[in-house]
Amino acid sequence: MSLSILVHVTHLLGSGHLVRAASLASACAARGHQVTLLSGGTPNVLVTHGGFELVQLPPVRIEGTAFTRLLKTDGTEADQTFLAKRKEIAVDVTEQKKPDVVITELFPFGRRVLSEEFLAVIEASRRQTYPATVVASIRDILASPSRPQRVTETHARITGLYDAVLVHGDPEMIPLEASWPVDESLRPYLHYTGYIDNSQQSDPIETTAPASDIVVSGGSSLASLQLYDAALKVAGKTEYSWHILVGNGVGSADFERLVKVAPANVRVERARSDFRSLLAKASLSISQCGYNTAVDLLPLAIRRLFIPFEAGSETEQRLRADTLAARGHAQVLPESALTEETLADAVSAQMRSKPAPRAETRLSGAHESVRLIENLRQRLYHE
Repeated sequence: MSLSILVHVTHLLGSGHLVRAASLASACAARGHQVTLLSGGTPNVLVTHGGFELVQLPPVRIEGTAFTRLLKTDGTEADQTFLAKRKEIAVDVTEQKKPDVVITELFPFGRRVLSEEFLAVIEASRRQTYPATVVASIRDILASPSRPQRVTETHARITGLYDAVLVHGDPEMIPLEASWPVDESLRPYLHYTGYIDNSQQSDPIETTAPASDIVVSGGSSLASLQLYDAALKVAGKTEYSWHILVGNGVGSADFERLVKVAPANVRVERARSDFRSLLAKASLSISQCGYNTAVDLLPLAIRRLFIPFEAGSETEQRLRADTLAARGHAQVLPESALTEETLADAVSAQMRSKPAPRAETRLSGAHESVRLIENLRQRLYHE
């Protein structure tokens, strides 16, 4: 059974949502399905097109953590005319592809600012001669809703428009209830897939990758700049070799400054697709705790120091980091406590400790998602 599958995603802060959606699209394509990835965030050169078609919408982004104010790439506000054009393109693509399955990444649990676009795609897919199966794709931890009305609205959309919700996590590690109020209307829709291992978005682990004692990474957003600055101040006072990977969300001026002030024992460069190879050779990883970074680290026996992103009342990374720390898989330094001194103390303590063990959790989320999608479509189609 070959299906036409449309994956609809817009990443705004960092590229984690896009990388996860691309990994899911690649897994679907590897099973022989015709996959279109409809992407509405800024393009990312590290995302590879593994057998699927990528359709880029006019991109939007945000400044800081202002998720309700969408900007164009030039920094001007994405007005209604601009958003209407995006919606028109998205609907046109849907009508051309006639998908058997539509997957909305994060929506309706998030991306409410783009509700009209997501809903228009769903409605177009439901108008087909053979209506599409509609599935939501979400990570292990969601942004906790600030108002009860958002929960009510989200659950109404799930029960009224969706056939399933794929939760890309492991309930033995972090159940969805830890970040989102799951009630009896939502529970029957939930399918835990395990974590999506983004191996198809990374180069295979190679022995030729450069080796460093400490690898510092901060995801792909500007939010990691504080971490890079602190790491550079600490690194020059140690005997270790350091490798600092700077995400593409950090502008060229800041990147060039980091390179210029780096001590001799520090290599500073842009994020690399062989990130896992670098980690496999390192003694210590210092990073934020986004979904994809955590998944990259879980299969490795390595010291892990997490400095989770917490600006703008963000709680996702701290919850994930604290959960892993409670299981003995990492140490946590709160972002609010990050200074040159606290980081130096944490590095010293980590390098004296034993490497953290590999985490025993499900990492076959992409393949399990494809299996669930296929079974769901077959069951609903025959009904």
